[in-house]
Amino acid sequence: MSILESLITNRTAADVARWRALRDKGFDAMSADEKAEWLAGMRGAFNAADRNRITKAMVYLKGLYEQYGRQVTYTPVNITHKDGTTDTTWRMDDIPTDEQLTLIVKNLLAFWKGVESASGEVVEVWAGTRFGYVELAASVRTGDYTTLTVAHGIREIIVTAQSDQLGSITVTGTGWTVMPSDTEITARYTVPQGAYQDLQDALDALVFLCSAADYADVSVSVSAVMRSGATAQIGSGTIHWSAIINWDAFEAYAYTWQAVEDARMTWADLESLPIPMGGDAG
Repeated sequence: MSILESLITNRTAADVARWRALRDKGFDAMSADEKAEWLAGMRGAFNAADRNRITKAMVYLKGLYEQYGRQVTYTPVNITHKDGTTDTTWRMDDIPTDEQLTLIVKNLLAFWKGVESASGEVVEVWAGTRFGYVELAASVRTGDYTTLTVAHGIREIIVTAQSDQLGSITVTGTGWTVMPSDTEITARYTVPQGAYQDLQDALDALVFLCSAADYADVSVSVSAVMRSGATAQIGSGTIHWSAIINWDAFEAYAYTWQAVEDARMTWADLESLPIPMGGDAG
């Protein structure tokens, strides 16, 4: 069995609370069953055995990284014991310092940094899609214009919206935490606690709505916070809503969005389409 299989990966807050309760009770005051539970090695503990398993796992991973040509900065945690000797093996009476615990976390993050990556594309709703400029009543899913091509080691997805018509923009999504401010709307999705296995599904669930009377533009940026703490920029784009397009004229002239792109028509060109006889501006 690999050392990695001996690690505790499902420790819960309840496990920690149980360990604390027995610790505060004291060994002498424990019942026979509680003493047996304590001596068996509690899941909520982080004792010398736990720390030694982590050390062995890190040394093992360091070897694997080097085997496959990946660089990782691993700094051994040196422990000075009560007898004055120093090595990297924890003893039961060793009390870890804040500096030692911090180094353990830094080492863990270094392993993530060696393999994590995030990239993708955010396109204008107008460019490269079939949406074009959308009508005011239309909702736009973030996943319609954001595609993640690589997503390994992402801890959180952040979508930020900025607009001169910010009061007309609403962002909602199951599993997302949406935080509006005076200058922007920020939506965050945490991995893996979120509602979706696939991050693309999470992006599809984040929906932009517009309540403006005439038009609104919103600039959207997408980034990812990695498990190492680094931030990766995925991209940015703009959504355009408008009631100004003469939709009847557009349809009467049998335009397609591809034809508009091929003709290099601008937004101003679309706004100024002449109304055909008998038609109304949509």
